[in-house]
Amino acid sequence: MAECDICGRTQEDTPKCTSCGRTFCDRCGDPVEEHCEFCLDDEEA
Repeated sequence: MAECDICGRTQEDTPKCTSCGRTFCDRCGDPVEEHCEFCLDDEEA
């Protein structure tokens, strides 16, 4: 089990953001796009 760098939640698979390198859970980012919520927000701006 790995821990989300954003919320601290643990889950079996935590992808790593390809932009900033943070690991994130399925609530804190988009595992398909491989971006955490912070980098997703940057892309939409």
